[in-house]
Amino acid sequence: MEFEEVNLEKNLDLYLGFRRDAHFLSYESDREFNVEECINWFQSLKENNPAGFKQVVLNGQIIGLLEYKSGIEDVNGELTGYINLIYLLPEYRGKNLGEELQSQILSRFIFDGCKFAYLRYLPKNVVAGSFYKKNGWEPKGVLTERGQLMVKTLA
Repeated sequence: MEFEEVNLEKNLDLYLGFRRDAHFLSYESDREFNVEECINWFQSLKENNPAGFKQVVLNGQIIGLLEYKSGIEDVNGELTGYINLIYLLPEYRGKNLGEELQSQILSRFIFDGCKFAYLRYLPKNVVAGSFYKKNGWEPKGVLTERGQLMVKTLA
């Protein structure tokens, strides 16, 4: 697998499809999916955090998308990382590729000196919840309408 810089001009519709599918998995509907907000989000990532906005390529085909930020300083002055999205096309799920994507991101966090990694998921996304629990993520705080915050200790 390769992790390449995104190309919004060329692949915007594909990335929007990835995000729409992720939204559907989390909310069991895409009625509330806002294309304009998503495009603005992509543009913000591209401008402000290009290192954490990658397309996943396998055998020349884009099969996924990663969105994350490393080196965030928490209230205690420790560095953390935050994962916004690990996305794979349905036909590539369940083949241990998700573990490889997670490993790629966590390796970056560790290299950058992060002590913890965080992410948030909605419990309706049962597959994501199972994946995170199987890979050592622990719930932090209480479940809210924004989902369940999860943490993984890195060092």
